[in-house]
Amino acid sequence: MKRILFFLVSIGLLVSCENRDELNTRVSSSFNDGWKFLLLNENQKPTYDNQGWQNTDIPHDWSIESGFSETSKTGGRGGYFSGGIGWYLKTFQVPTEHIDKHAIIEFDGVYKDADIWVNDIHVGHHQHGYLSFFFDITSFISKDSTNTILVKVDNSDLPHDRWYSGAGIYRNVRLTYVPDVHIPVWGTYITTSQKSLDTAAVHIDIAVKNLAKNEVPVYIITEIIDANRKLVATHQSKTQTIKDSLNLRQNIDLTNVTQWSLSNPYMYQARHRVFVSDEEIDHYVTSFGIRNITYTKDGFFLNNEKVFLKGVNIHHDAGCEGSAVSNWTMYTRLKTLKEMGCNTIRLSHNPHAPELLNMCDTMGILVIAEAFDKWEVNSFTTPDGRWTVPLPAFGFKEHWKKYTTDFIKRDRNHPSVIMWSLGNEVVEAAEPLGVEVMSRLKRLVSDLEPGRPVTAAIQPPGHHPDLRPWEIAFNMDIVSYNYQSQFFKADKEKYDFIILGSETLPYYTRDNMKEIVHGGEHYLPVNSFFEAQKHAIGHLIWAGIDYFGEAVKPWPQKGWENAPINTAGFKKPFFYFLQSLYSDKPMAHIVVRDMTASGVVGKYGWDWPVVKSHWNWEHIEDSLQIQVYSNCEEIALYLNDTLVATNGKKDEKQGYFAFTAPYTKGALKAVGKTQWCTSLRTHIENSRYATCDKA
Repeated sequence: MKRILFFLVSIGLLVSCENRDELNTRVSSSFNDGWKFLLLNENQKPTYDNQGWQNTDIPHDWSIESGFSETSKTGGRGGYFSGGIGWYLKTFQVPTEHIDKHAIIEFDGVYKDADIWVNDIHVGHHQHGYLSFFFDITSFISKDSTNTILVKVDNSDLPHDRWYSGAGIYRNVRLTYVPDVHIPVWGTYITTSQKSLDTAAVHIDIAVKNLAKNEVPVYIITEIIDANRKLVATHQSKTQTIKDSLNLRQNIDLTNVTQWSLSNPYMYQARHRVFVSDEEIDHYVTSFGIRNITYTKDGFFLNNEKVFLKGVNIHHDAGCEGSAVSNWTMYTRLKTLKEMGCNTIRLSHNPHAPELLNMCDTMGILVIAEAFDKWEVNSFTTPDGRWTVPLPAFGFKEHWKKYTTDFIKRDRNHPSVIMWSLGNEVVEAAEPLGVEVMSRLKRLVSDLEPGRPVTAAIQPPGHHPDLRPWEIAFNMDIVSYNYQSQFFKADKEKYDFIILGSETLPYYTRDNMKEIVHGGEHYLPVNSFFEAQKHAIGHLIWAGIDYFGEAVKPWPQKGWENAPINTAGFKKPFFYFLQSLYSDKPMAHIVVRDMTASGVVGKYGWDWPVVKSHWNWEHIEDSLQIQVYSNCEEIALYLNDTLVATNGKKDEKQGYFAFTAPYTKGALKAVGKTQWCTSLRTHIENSRYATCDKA
């Protein structure tokens, strides 16, 4: 337990790839504690002595605290939570040792439309509810008296999103003091290239900013530290004169390198020490990994080894924690997904917390980072007219360049990130506007970070079924399809696409399902995993974990309930089905189909049969449908140690071993055979755990 807690504390300190400076040249500290909060329904600034202020700490999500309301304007799409206008107030003083430094305040996430005042002077405005941002507040603060910072968060324009967003300053805040000459926020970019099996070149681009009035001579010493905290290389740049800004390139050769991989996510640190006239005045740390990625029609390759992307999509909220998610919850969720065999997560559909990416770096989980849900069109109606979706006014049309630049610069040093997704089911995808937007986004990303491919998730062709594949697909490095596994084979062969199943159905569709979803006859009840294995580089289930909002049934349903893991982190039977497809470790899990269950669970192709992981069926007289989810080559089913049947093959349409047997009190046992074990046993009675007798 202590080791896990130490791990969580450690990754928390790596926010934005910066650490507290040991030499006291730069100091970056948490600004989370000691805030006051006030929820109002009008735009008028509250007085500081208002009786309604409540003490709170950041991260804070006032929406989750408000509770559910059937009359909420967010409706089922937002989980029936409330919005409003929230105000945050904090006082602080500048420490004496930092009086001559510049103060930078960083927000990792504020939902949404944030305005910041320092000492009643407006500092700036930020619209995007999921993107990190920062302001230099030096000119607004007093160096010798108490300062007041006021933050307005406007989340009153409801409904505003397609899922639960949360409301407030829901991610971490930091205050950083830097000298005149310093490395700015997200000011480093590290790439690596392998020269031989154990030798690599590290290429470091460093931005330096000078806020002083005069030119000064500057040089940087970079020290490379390995995972054992051992100094393995040092490089000093030439002295250059800096007036306003300067970009430096350092190339460092490393020997005896350890590559970053899924099984060994080995991390290095680059410690950048900034010197002016031989005096060290700034210090900045960048974490990175050494790995190479390539994509071809044959698949995705990590360090020249083919890896099939077995993954899920996740939203940013976490059940009762709302959007103010703790490090512990992030870690345990990722740990559970990894136990399932998941090696990839798509961060739907906007930037997630920096801590989450740090964890993926250190746990060995691949990441598809996504910048936007939608682009310029701010609402759309589904092809069947079931619902119209309003979208948040993040100002994409006006701010797309800054938003994209900040998104890339914040996350480009993470070795876990393998792909940039620039949009999700954008409404303009089948129109010339979509091609134009995608083209300029891709050009910008390629300039900022050419080392990763660019994609955007294309929605099913319900809006323009006669135009597919849409022209936008030809402007991507990877073509990401949402719920279109039926097109994988033909489009790969005809158009030479590299295809990703960016959102896929769980595979099971309701019994005798009629072809009624987006595109009619194309939607057949097949297992999308097997289609993706044959024709795509990866398969990402929607969704990996249940979440609030996007409720597809009326009140009192408040969120998505068809994922393999619920909001509390407990595993559903579906978890073990996916584990049987995703995991390389031998496993088996028995479930029984409950044919007495009434009603339809889920929606269209996301349905999953009602199955139970127990053997208490005294009330059933007919034979029971038994399913064994396993990656074994063969399963033998026993009832009270009597062989029921042996099944040596899984049907690709089903993906599990199927049996029938009458109920008899006792225990149901499955014995699996595989190349890993002579026999793997699991049973349902009192225990749900499997044991493996190794060969």
